[in-house]
Amino acid sequence: MLEDFISKYKRIFSEDFEFFFESLKKTNRKYFRVNTARNIDYLSEFENISLIKKVDGFEAYEYNESKMDISSSLGFLTGGLYIQNISSLFPPRILFEHIKHLKNPIILDLCAAPGGKTTYISELLKRSGLIIANEISSKRLKALNFNITKFGSYNVKTVSIDGRIADKKLPPIFDAILLDAPCSNENKILKNDTVKSFWSEEFIKNTQGIQKDLIRSAFSLLKPGGFLAYSTCTFSLEENEELIEGFLAENTDAILVDINGGVYPEGLSGNREIDKKVIRVLPHIMEFDGFFIALIQKQGCITENEQIKSNEKFKEDIDIFDNNFIKNIPLQLKNNKVYINPLLQLGNNLCDKIRFQNTDFLLGQFIKDFVISTEASWEFGAKVKNKYRLQISYQESVEYLNGYDINFYPDIIKEGILYYKNIPVGPFKVVDKRIKNKLSRYFIYNRV
Repeated sequence: MLEDFISKYKRIFSEDFEFFFESLKKTNRKYFRVNTARNIDYLSEFENISLIKKVDGFEAYEYNESKMDISSSLGFLTGGLYIQNISSLFPPRILFEHIKHLKNPIILDLCAAPGGKTTYISELLKRSGLIIANEISSKRLKALNFNITKFGSYNVKTVSIDGRIADKKLPPIFDAILLDAPCSNENKILKNDTVKSFWSEEFIKNTQGIQKDLIRSAFSLLKPGGFLAYSTCTFSLEENEELIEGFLAENTDAILVDINGGVYPEGLSGNREIDKKVIRVLPHIMEFDGFFIALIQKQGCITENEQIKSNEKFKEDIDIFDNNFIKNIPLQLKNNKVYINPLLQLGNNLCDKIRFQNTDFLLGQFIKDFVISTEASWEFGAKVKNKYRLQISYQESVEYLNGYDINFYPDIIKEGILYYKNIPVGPFKVVDKRIKNKLSRYFIYNRV
């Protein structure tokens, strides 16, 4: 009942309640982040750059949805821009800051779909190490796999298990774990009738039970010294500070890390040992959606994972890239197809028995010469030699990304990658004086 929600948060926010409640009525601001792993200027697509506003601390921008359709932009369609609220960038950024010294980290995203946090931490890591992203729902897993491929996150493998028993299915090999737990989603209580109708103290209690199982399972999978970032998009103490307090009391080897440092709004529980170390993103204080973030470390010393460098002979036959940059990428040749397999980086066989749900990232295939895949043309477009590049207009780029051929062809090259400015649009081949569309239909028919 909404009346019970109001009564509860009047007690918590006291004289600030009216500001808090009014903030829940506001239309959500819209943001996108830039895929920084690619070193491509995706903003060059926008003629009126004044319509976007940089967000401090992130490679992300606020935009006016009524004036800009980001979802149909070249950058979005090719995996260069991800529409995402800024609040959800905090957990992966905080986790990254605590493991960035590791050369080859192994990370678990326990509740990963649709993939915003997964692809973001993959970018922060510059595709190093291994990320295992889990999603139990088959429908949401499909969206997760699509976004991982589209956004070029070739160091991510997916699994589909119940997170509450993940410690029974996966080995304890993780340097870091993201747990963005399912929650009561109180952010949307005034904007979503389903959230409003489901809200009750009993519902929160039941949700807390699921969260307790998830955090217990996740913590069990950490290596000594590893970090667990716990987050929700709800306000209730039961799902946030009180859950963390109870977990710490039951696990003496768990340490709450101070990620606030007096910079952000603190916790709301009244327990100073908890409140001063966690972060509360509050919509009436900050401009972003409400969020809670806590970081827990397992006692011990974190150690580096062994790394194996691959030196496959067939790499010498891949001419399309500058500076032989792929020499340290773990490639595997199967039936003339070249895949990026992050598991080849690991100097152990701990992942051998895990049943992964996605295939390895396709770099391309040898037909006569090497032919690059659609996803690789987007991910590595900045590293393609000039002799394989062909510039086209913005309108031609839009039509090409919708699956159409380009009838006019300047007699320059016969095969390569199309670009608008420095934004890679996709691979092409000239057939009968026409630029034949070589985009994978997977990205045209399965857009999410």
